[in-house]
Amino acid sequence: MTVRVASAVGSFRTERLTASVPVASRGETSVLTGNPDDDILSMAVIERHGGPGTIGRGFVHNLGLNRGAVGTTVAHDAHNCVVAGVTHEAMARVANELRDVGGGLCVYDPENGDCTTLPLPVAGLLSDGPVAETAGAFEAVDDAAKAIGLSVPGGLMELTYLTLEVIPTYRLTNNGLVDVEKGSFVNVVVE
Repeated sequence: MTVRVASAVGSFRTERLTASVPVASRGETSVLTGNPDDDILSMAVIERHGGPGTIGRGFVHNLGLNRGAVGTTVAHDAHNCVVAGVTHEAMARVANELRDVGGGLCVYDPENGDCTTLPLPVAGLLSDGPVAETAGAFEAVDDAAKAIGLSVPGGLMELTYLTLEVIPTYRLTNNGLVDVEKGSFVNVVVE
């Protein structure tokens, strides 16, 4: 299946990309999955503020992950939960961990089965802990992200801007994929 992909190129910018991704069968349902061999990962933006619970689903390129998933609730401007990963199961693990800790940054590495997390319990954006402890936790999350392959310029902070629908070109929101230059939502699947 051919899909539109937000290609993260650094400096919080994305470029347009189309790519082929596999269609997996899950019982009676067909699901689009990423293609990690081509650095095309599944991505989701999950509304987390007590609204309608919408989830935007799409794809991102150039994060470099070769296993696991990364996620954050620091996601400009709406600060919903954004996750990207090699498998949907890894993404769910990160999203559930972020829900359980009240928001923050998280990396799941399936090699050791662990989540490395920086909880940000103040609105999912701020720590209420000591600065040195928070800095140490951020470094641990950053190191874990690099260990699973995150290599995009900007690292984890690049993830926080993949939802900011005022910076060209494609951005994923909880309502779907936005073509910023056209000022409208576009279908992820290329017709």
